[in-house]
Amino acid sequence: MAKNNTSAQKLLTIFLTMILIVSTVCVLIPGTKATELTPQQKAQTLTTEVLGIDTTKYDMHVETHENAPDYLNVVPRYIVAQTLTTDQNSVRLFYTFTNNGLQQLDIYSTLTFYSLTCMM
Repeated sequence: MAKNNTSAQKLLTIFLTMILIVSTVCVLIPGTKATELTPQQKAQTLTTEVLGIDTTKYDMHVETHENAPDYLNVVPRYIVAQTLTTDQNSVRLFYTFTNNGLQQLDIYSTLTFYSLTCMM
């Protein structure tokens, strides 16, 4: 009977030690999360990779409006305005992001206006 009692104590000690080790590891190691791009980074990526604009050829000014009025008064939206200027021309790009995706892109040039609206 004493042998069963010591085996049970050893098993309980091993079990509790493992719980202590796992708990310590879970507390000390931070949770990893995928990094998400900011609206400014998304706008820069869209400008260079999708629109194909070489931003090194322009003087660039960026404004961010993170407290823009909500879309349909429900979904928060972020507006990033980029102004690209050269000696001859100026182009303004307005990116509107909702639900971590592009909702609308407005392009203003000295001669033309383009608007692209993405349906959610």
